[in-house]
Amino acid sequence: DLILVNPVVLSHSTRQTYMPGGEGCLSIDREVEGLVPRHHKITFKAHQFDPQTETLHERTFVFKGFLAIVFQHELDHLNGILFPERIGPSLEGVEPVKFKTIEETEEEAPA
Repeated sequence: DLILVNPVVLSHSTRQTYMPGGEGCLSIDREVEGLVPRHHKITFKAHQFDPQTETLHERTFVFKGFLAIVFQHELDHLNGILFPERIGPSLEGVEPVKFKTIEETEEEAPA
């Protein structure tokens, strides 16, 4: 589990990406069509909560691809923004996030 408190963005890439099927959200009770451009890579600091010791430790994180999209989506919630407000009029030059196939993942696993 990754429990983060008070994240602060330190930097982000100029390269952008998006979820090919669009984003969804439990805070919205209907399907919303449209694609949301997000930074491909984001660096931020936050306090990580350790539930076993009930302590906070400040850490710096670097997320790329899908995890970066998810983080930005959740950070928007903290700032009172829902993803429909981020739907881009154009995704020219923006590539969709890429996922590894199961075969690629298995090839990387140590024998």
